[in-house]
Amino acid sequence: MVKRVFRWAMLTTMLALTSVSAQEPPIVDDPPEVVGGLAFIDEVELTVVNIDVFVTDNSGQPVNDLVLEDFVVL
Repeated sequence: MVKRVFRWAMLTTMLALTSVSAQEPPIVDDPPEVVGGLAFIDEVELTVVNIDVFVTDNSGQPVNDLVLEDFVVL
């Protein structure tokens, strides 16, 4: 049962992360910034996504003994 709920949570997580990563990056036409003689040409944009996961057993009761290591976010 826990495996089925865990798979459902993983699927939901993957779908949420896929929709975030599928966004097109902005077009940057600015010249690279020069700091201390070094030119920085890579720009990284990070989006933080909080994912709330609720796990229940077959009778709908919450499963409370899960720890961080029970989850994998890909």
